[in-house]
Amino acid sequence: MRKVFVREMLSGRNLDACYDLRRDEVEKAIEYINRQVGTAIDIGELTFLTEMNVIMSMLWGGTLEADQQNKVGAEFRKVFAKMLRLLSKPNISDFFPILARFDIQGIEKQGKALLQIVEEIFDAVINERVKIVEDEIKNAGKKKDSIHILLELEKQEVDGVKINMRQLKAIMMDIVIEGPTPQPLWLS
Repeated sequence: MRKVFVREMLSGRNLDACYDLRRDEVEKAIEYINRQVGTAIDIGELTFLTEMNVIMSMLWGGTLEADQQNKVGAEFRKVFAKMLRLLSKPNISDFFPILARFDIQGIEKQGKALLQIVEEIFDAVINERVKIVEDEIKNAGKKKDSIHILLELEKQEVDGVKINMRQLKAIMMDIVIEGPTPQPLWLS
């Protein structure tokens, strides 16, 4: 799966196709900074949001209209923030694994609820993507986005690997969660 992902989605051709999306998001961030002259700007938050927007654009930029993309992005950011808070909570089950099945703090239950919300977001985006006809993409000159590439991989077998919808969503989750994860400066 990892080899297929790297070869198909992170190829130079596909990254070049997303260049305009990345440039547009960086330009938006620079414009925002220019409008904020004389006020304090949280560069860490701005960087995080810009990176998140770039990933969202690359993931479903060709699928959703700008308004829809902003709405989905905002919704996903809320869920993402909740996930980070949940994952950063100390969990007693980490120290006493025998207590894990009881989920004393409700962390597993909350995590499953958040994953359900993420899955609903992905389902909506994928369903929207499936509605788009191949000819419309070719005729409109739209570039393939990551969802389109993943849906193509779902239909064919590459290197003996055929992905299913659950794996497709897991790859999307990895892309979105791993990309903009903020890290302390000392880890950079």
